[in-house]
Amino acid sequence: MEELAVCLGVVVLIIILAVAYYLITRPRNVKLLIAALENSDADVRRGAAEALGKVGGARAVEPLVAALRDDNWRVRRSVAEALGKVGNARAVESLIAALKDDDSDVRQAATKALGKVGDARAVEPLIAALRGGNQGVRRSVAEALGKIGDARAVEPLIAALADHKDIRQAAARAIVSIYRAGQIDEKHKQLILATRDRIRQPHSDKHVDQHSCSGSENYHSDTGIGINFPL
Repeated sequence: MEELAVCLGVVVLIIILAVAYYLITRPRNVKLLIAALENSDADVRRGAAEALGKVGGARAVEPLVAALRDDNWRVRRSVAEALGKVGNARAVESLIAALKDDDSDVRQAATKALGKVGDARAVEPLIAALRGGNQGVRRSVAEALGKIGDARAVEPLIAALADHKDIRQAAARAIVSIYRAGQIDEKHKQLILATRDRIRQPHSDKHVDQHSCSGSENYHSDTGIGINFPL
């Protein structure tokens, strides 16, 4: 009986969630969420953006794109995250523009969103973002380039293997992902294979100085990264 009660409880919960999802995704309710993007309260705007990322779909793209100009960085970050969840290519140019946002959290959210959308228009702007700036953003850029899988990213990602630890590892994973996707030409395949031993070799954590791998002053006595790279 106890097991039956648990099963019935689960069924009821599923039904409740299904009804809630149906109600919130009705056009009228999506319109209410879109309207809430212009609310005077930043927390309300942020909550509306998060909800639209889950249920808004294509209808929410233009309103969310407009909200990328919000004067509150937390709202802009939530908007960029929502656009990544929606995954519509109509947001790409605006997300590219957000790579130059004053706030690094917004830039990082825009970077991740571009990786999820997977549009090749983002490749060159992402490569530019890989070359400098916030360390967390650069790591997310490497991850996004790996998801997009464009051959233009191969050489910049190889160069990033000399960056800080987290960025090296993200770049190595991105390189492996691009190679295994099999969508690149022979020239770039050979460039990647030339780095395979370096990517696979375990990092010894030995340094010329005493700073940690993730420190800003970091000189390694080895070049191993320790990422699996099966052929």
